[in-house]
Amino acid sequence: MNIVVCLSRDLTVFSNMTYLADGGGFTHASLGLSEDAEYYYSFNFKGLKKEYRTSLKKKPREMQRFIIAVDEAAAERLKQIISEMETQKEKYQYAKLGVSLRLLSLPNENPKEDAYYCSQFVAAVLRESGCVAINKNPADCTPNDLLLELQNSGQIIKVEEESDLPDPGEVTIGKASDQIEKVYDKLPDLVAKSLNPLYEKVMDKLDVAEDAVGESPEKLAKLTSGLLKNGTGKLMEAKEVMNAILPRKREKKQVTEHIVIHPASHEESVQAAKLEAICFPPGVADTEEDVIRRYETAPELFYVAVDEDNGTVVGMLNGIATDETAFRDAFFTDASLHSENGANAMLLGLEVLPEYRHRGIAAELMRTLLINERVRGRKHAVLTCLDDKVEMYEKLGFEDLGISASSWGGEEWHEMICILNA
Repeated sequence: MNIVVCLSRDLTVFSNMTYLADGGGFTHASLGLSEDAEYYYSFNFKGLKKEYRTSLKKKPREMQRFIIAVDEAAAERLKQIISEMETQKEKYQYAKLGVSLRLLSLPNENPKEDAYYCSQFVAAVLRESGCVAINKNPADCTPNDLLLELQNSGQIIKVEEESDLPDPGEVTIGKASDQIEKVYDKLPDLVAKSLNPLYEKVMDKLDVAEDAVGESPEKLAKLTSGLLKNGTGKLMEAKEVMNAILPRKREKKQVTEHIVIHPASHEESVQAAKLEAICFPPGVADTEEDVIRRYETAPELFYVAVDEDNGTVVGMLNGIATDETAFRDAFFTDASLHSENGANAMLLGLEVLPEYRHRGIAAELMRTLLINERVRGRKHAVLTCLDDKVEMYEKLGFEDLGISASSWGGEEWHEMICILNA
């Protein structure tokens, strides 16, 4: 039997704030109980709700439907869980504290029972029903984490695109930055308001315990008090961290609205391989055979930009994964060096057809790959570039390590690194 997990992003203030805090990707998750479901279940500020597909299509959004194959018995358990939640709808609340901690990139160590945000709800019911083995704590599961769990499960049988955002990475970045500057200052206050009642409740219970059993709870009270105060302090510090990591306003670029970026199919990889000879000079360009072999070996690290008007592959970014930390020329020609669980992604080709340049396509290809590799748990992304491209990659989050040992094509290359997970 098949169910549907819908992952999306729209242009609301909260969605833009989540998009920037998470480093991109999806910002909302919902669940359909059958492949042809007319509505999805999710959580918002009003609690458990139904999201009708017809209503979702009324506003611009980036959206993908992931069709998941599940055991029939597990699917029945899932329906029963949802049905019971619907009959006790007033019992369930939106997890304001949980989503605030998520925006601050902090773990939710004491999730409130019967309170969920969107992806926490989907992850929790999928795990409880046995439909999907969700390994991550649902209370800390963002929509991007949920996507990785689904990919790792091997149960995705089809992905359907229902997007109508022209370019989610560029078109609203200025607006989103403006919005986030106004909103995220309020996050620590929101978290503090949620923590204070918890603090008082714990202290009241400790007072009762102390009266009952003597001096021993004093140590416990002191320890708990210290932990709570320390936790609140960390929340306030997180605001400063958030200040540092939020993207600055970027210059808006014109982006053709019919360009889509996604993992390549085999047919698209064959078309993409021809870009090397167009975009790079002889001696530097990879052979078509090497590019196609790279796709066949590491398809998860091969992305294309496609003009939907004519089906042309207009850009690509690819690479391999390895536990090695330094770049070497053999990566270009020997796809067998790829290790599926390698700690680092070695990026080997970013190119866009000349007539499609200066539209933000290369930057969005890079951001898409970096987001997904961060979610996969890779530590670093490494690439080499000529001197005139160093500044471009620095704007995308890379650091210049200086001149590389690579001498590919007889050129002098800079080695660049982007830290994905410390």
